[in-house]
Amino acid sequence: MFAEQRAPYRESFIEGGKIFDVFIYDAESLHYNLHAARHSWQTAVLDIVCSSITLPHENAISAYLRKSAERIRRSPPPVEDPRTFRILLTNLLRDLRLAQHRWDMQSLAIELYKILAGNEMREHGIGGHVRKHCRAALMTVAPGYCTQLDELFELTIRTSDAADFIRFGERTLEKSGGALVSDFMVPLSEGKRLPLRL
Repeated sequence: MFAEQRAPYRESFIEGGKIFDVFIYDAESLHYNLHAARHSWQTAVLDIVCSSITLPHENAISAYLRKSAERIRRSPPPVEDPRTFRILLTNLLRDLRLAQHRWDMQSLAIELYKILAGNEMREHGIGGHVRKHCRAALMTVAPGYCTQLDELFELTIRTSDAADFIRFGERTLEKSGGALVSDFMVPLSEGKRLPLRL
């Protein structure tokens, strides 16, 4: 992190036969990303800042950003509106039931895996992760759930039969109050009104 940097950028290079990805941020952009990580609960940037070494030495800006990252990382994961989760999972399971093509089923199965894994991690109070880190984090807090999720996902991809995976998702949905298929209403947030000029 460089205080004088004005536009964040990413640079990749090879040194000693190893590939390095370097992310350069100005203080304000990094500060924004720390708080954005709190809302999305993608904790990689928080972990990096908390464990980083400041060169050439710690200063007021780096100390402030590190304290912010540590405070945000200690806070509990954001609470997801249960109605939003029920709607999302209801629609995803419906689409998976109706999938006609292999590639549709595979993309929906990937999405279902991510939704179910993220929900289970939130229930255990741990942050969100991406790609392989998501599975590793889930395995530490819910190894049985993670193994079952893996097996059902692999079965769906291998056989193009999502029936067991759908049933697994339906059990999660039942814990949240069941599917929202019809006769439900979700209030939208009050927005500003603009009078008509007829």
